[in-house]
Amino acid sequence: MANDDKADFKVIETRQEDGKLVLSVEVEKDVVSQAFRTVHKQLLKHVHVPGFRPGKIPLPVISNAVGRENFTKEVRKELLPRFYYAALETTDRRPVDRVEYVVETLAHGQSFIFTARVLVAPDVKLPDYHKLKLEIEGEDEVDDKAVEKTLLRLQQDHAESSKAEDDVVADGDFALISFTGSVGGKEFKTLSQENMSVVVGNDDFVAGFDSNLVGKKKGEEFTFPITMPKKGTENEFLVGKKVMFKGKVKSVYRQTLPELDDDFAKKFGEFENLDALKEKISRDLEKRRESKMDTAKRGAIRKALAAAVEVTVPEELVRGRLDDRLEEFKGGLKDLTFEEYLEEFGKDEETVSGELREKVVDDIRADFALDFVAAAESLAVTDEELEDRIVAMARMLQKDPEEILEALDESGQRLLQKQDMLREKAFDSVMETYK
Repeated sequence: MANDDKADFKVIETRQEDGKLVLSVEVEKDVVSQAFRTVHKQLLKHVHVPGFRPGKIPLPVISNAVGRENFTKEVRKELLPRFYYAALETTDRRPVDRVEYVVETLAHGQSFIFTARVLVAPDVKLPDYHKLKLEIEGEDEVDDKAVEKTLLRLQQDHAESSKAEDDVVADGDFALISFTGSVGGKEFKTLSQENMSVVVGNDDFVAGFDSNLVGKKKGEEFTFPITMPKKGTENEFLVGKKVMFKGKVKSVYRQTLPELDDDFAKKFGEFENLDALKEKISRDLEKRRESKMDTAKRGAIRKALAAAVEVTVPEELVRGRLDDRLEEFKGGLKDLTFEEYLEEFGKDEETVSGELREKVVDDIRADFALDFVAAAESLAVTDEELEDRIVAMARMLQKDPEEILEALDESGQRLLQKQDMLREKAFDSVMETYK
């Protein structure tokens, strides 16, 4: 925004009790006339009117040709974001949500008058963020047992399978089963499978499940209870519950594992011997462990920031994000409709909204804390960095960058995008403290 623009408009700032800032803006008529001429010049390249030479069509004629409403809409796009951002520079308040515009006057030869209403950031205080108390759940160290387990999986992936002559399930066999899981007579879809393949002994489904299959024959039906463990049980409603599994063994295949030797190692790349493969597996497992620890640390830092910051979270911001989060949650469900999820997990929509609300509030609190960090450390996002981000967004969405920028400016989100980038820098700065 050129500094010269500040002389081209007047702004009246009003702060509302609901935390919103109202900017009443009047743009000089000469600036408006120039905007009309700019749009006229742009349309001359694309509009053809019978009886007029290309590039020589008067403004009123072009306006009628494209429709006055469409012409004015283009002028609005030329002026509105520009002077909304300029008006914001006259205040010390920072928007935290999309802006609502009301255009009062926009006509050739007249002043442009509009109102912008936007929720702004509340006051924020944050104690020393270099001394946060982090709660991080550790990851098991990579040991020989972990490497051996990975090697076993590789052997199983390359095993030769043949029909079990005795048709009896043994540890290490490949079995095809169908079953249902129910609690108190109520069947749970997430605990029921049709034609599920299992390598018996790996316990990939529920801890203790596989051992109940050992000794069963092809075609034999089975029934056994399992008390659901806390670890690995996604549905918290089921933890500690006794689940009755009923099903049938459909087929049994015996697996012949390849020898675990140097020749086996050479199948997976340029490994001279089995020890070299083991070393590579160990390094990969360690990288995976470090990645999990990094993710856990990031989550712990955001949680600690949310707990430490002193701020009153705007209810309107919570409601808006909660609506978005609920829709994301519904769209992210696999194999279940939202109604089926509620029944399966013993919840109602109000309970789900309440759980999501807690997460939304914590996310907002953490964001405000990071805003404090960014200001305290005088962090900044350059126009070039923002442009690179928009180009990346356009590439991902397979759209033109100008189209993305126009969509952002339509609701004043260019500044919100910039603020998100500032928060990323602030978070990286905090992370450095806890390396």
